[in-house]
Amino acid sequence: MSYIQLGDICDVVKGEIGIAKAIPGDYPLVTTGEDRKSHNKFQLDTPAVLIPLVSATGHGHASINRIHYQEGKFAFGSILAACVPKNKKYSAKFLHIYFNLMKDYVLVPLMKGSANVSLTLGNLKTAKVPDISLELQLKIVDLYYNIKIELDRAKDLLNDQKNDIAKLRQSILQEAVQGKLTADWRSRHPELISGSHHASQLLKRIQQEKAQLIKDKKIKKEKPLPQITKDEIPYELPEGWVWCRIGDLTTIKGGKRIPKGYQLSDVESAHVYIRVTDLKKGTVISTKLKYITEDVFEMIKAYTISKDDLYITIAGTIGDVGVIPEELDNMNLTENAAKLIIYQVDKIYLKTLLSSHICQSQFLEKINKMAQPKLALHRISSTIIPMPSLHEQKAIVQKVNTLMGLCDALEQQVQQSQEQSEQLMQSCLREVFEGKNKIN
Repeated sequence: MSYIQLGDICDVVKGEIGIAKAIPGDYPLVTTGEDRKSHNKFQLDTPAVLIPLVSATGHGHASINRIHYQEGKFAFGSILAACVPKNKKYSAKFLHIYFNLMKDYVLVPLMKGSANVSLTLGNLKTAKVPDISLELQLKIVDLYYNIKIELDRAKDLLNDQKNDIAKLRQSILQEAVQGKLTADWRSRHPELISGSHHASQLLKRIQQEKAQLIKDKKIKKEKPLPQITKDEIPYELPEGWVWCRIGDLTTIKGGKRIPKGYQLSDVESAHVYIRVTDLKKGTVISTKLKYITEDVFEMIKAYTISKDDLYITIAGTIGDVGVIPEELDNMNLTENAAKLIIYQVDKIYLKTLLSSHICQSQFLEKINKMAQPKLALHRISSTIIPMPSLHEQKAIVQKVNTLMGLCDALEQQVQQSQEQSEQLMQSCLREVFEGKNKIN
């Protein structure tokens, strides 16, 4: 396949609008983002391909995220260039498909610069374009849209599967906290759910431990929690279980904002400050943790969280529950989250319970009437929960882990199918552009 330069077949026009200064109006405004903005004036009235002139990642790395196609009257940002075919021998839709699929091979290598990597109009005009007939271009356009229709259908099916897996996960949690997952276990181990193993006896032992800690002045005396009424109980519990409140099993403490006038640092120190943005997928996940200095730590050292505790987010993102990795033991916790100090209860069972619908629905109900939603600590403490014996808690955790592992495998298969579908379309069309595959 022979090639010609883009500048031979297209007028290359730089955008005139500083995106931040755009005045909302009647005309689409093309930016480097996926969605269109608007502007009160238009710059072009013709089909065109819009190509970013600045790297999507910067910092010395050349990359382009997306190429846009636009027709009619439109405006576009000053960090983009419009490629407008000079005559009817070239299709703007074809060029859009071509550059979108081949940008990493055709456009990105033309970007220059050490820090602020960019693409000049002069370099853009040298980009290679297949020298093919309009008839073949339009066949490629038809092929692309036909494949895309099928790809979109496949994506919809795969998204439905993802949604089904999410529903399955919640169903597993709900059946776990209703005792349905361990019905067979209870029938095989009746001795582990009665007598001293009954959940009511575990609850008494926890109350005794908390009372002793209060006496020893290791924790503060808490306001008594209200008795659970019949109206609060959503379903009947299995044998050996009891209803209680989160505050019966835990001590809940909030995090702390760093003092006014101080800032978080990227410089690594002994003290990590855990933010809500670090609390993801049931644990602390951050590619860039933030740190505080020793003097700041001394001011807020009472507000740390241990690997033995659970966290729960209480502002912004509300109700996310998770564990602290061992390497982040005793790190400072944001004021937008709280820690649950746990007594004689399996930590992962409690995490499972707090992530289930029965708790999440109560959390949602507790914040619905607030102008600025925030989950108060006393509202967490008063949330009612079902508690089995300690032995059954461990059996539930084991069962849930097995079933969630299957969900993980299913989700990974769906993700791989999505990626493979996209790669198949790109590979098919790329072979056309490279002359390895002919269109009849």
